[in-house]
Amino acid sequence: MKEKFIEVYDNLINPKLQHAIEYSCKNNLNWNYCNNVAKSNDNFFPAMGHVFYDLQENGIPNIKIENLPFFLNILYTLSNQLKICVEEIYGGKSFMHLPSPNPGPDEVHVDLTIPHWVCLYYVNDSEGDTILFKDDRKTEIKRISPKKGRILFFNGLIPHCSSRPSSKTRIILNFDFKGRKL
Repeated sequence: MKEKFIEVYDNLINPKLQHAIEYSCKNNLNWNYCNNVAKSNDNFFPAMGHVFYDLQENGIPNIKIENLPFFLNILYTLSNQLKICVEEIYGGKSFMHLPSPNPGPDEVHVDLTIPHWVCLYYVNDSEGDTILFKDDRKTEIKRISPKKGRILFFNGLIPHCSSRPSSKTRIILNFDFKGRKL
């Protein structure tokens, strides 16, 4: 696995597929409310979520097949472009932040505590940067603004957070996976 890295790619995904993914996210997903987008029980950073792929405790994938073909296309397009092998997918989920009267950063976190890579796909143009931090979880390394079709690819052990938008709905797809360079 590469050391800590942050890479941003625009328009790797075909524009027709970008539109189909946006339509599907806005019209076809069964969104669920979550108190904290970073999964902590201590803070209140609400969002809507939809898990389309996760591993059960026995290691068998729990797949929401109706969304998988669209969404996995993103991960495999990235892997083809960057010549990486996706060895195992740990999770795939989508998040929707509705406009907030209190815009700003959510809780700083890592998705998993084991070595992994993260692929974030921005479904629509919106507000609400993704912010990446040094290990101290305070020193900002980089901000990435949401743009339809943009992919943020980074080492999953880099602490990061989403941000609540003030006037536009923010939708992302998040993949946590194990991979290697070919």
